[in-house]
Amino acid sequence: MIRVVQQSLLGSILSNMLLVLGCAFFGGGLVFFEREQVFNKGAVAVDSGLLLMAVMGLLFPAVLHSTHTELHFGTSELALSRFSSCIMLVAYAYY
Repeated sequence: MIRVVQQSLLGSILSNMLLVLGCAFFGGGLVFFEREQVFNKGAVAVDSGLLLMAVMGLLFPAVLHSTHTELHFGTSELALSRFSSCIMLVAYAYY
């Protein structure tokens, strides 16, 4: 059942990124129909950086698992996953 949980988490992340972002753009277009929307460039840069870090934190252990290049199967993948999750936790808490 661990595969079901992994796929459920991945689907939740992807749907949250795509569906919520699309609904926000649609809602913003309805509210600001006559005038142009203004965004803070600094906040957009920080949010994009955090999103990129989250994608890389999910991608690196997955690539390591799919290439089968580990000497001791599963140990370095788990260590990389834990390290990236701690880094993301600290970065999001700091933000």
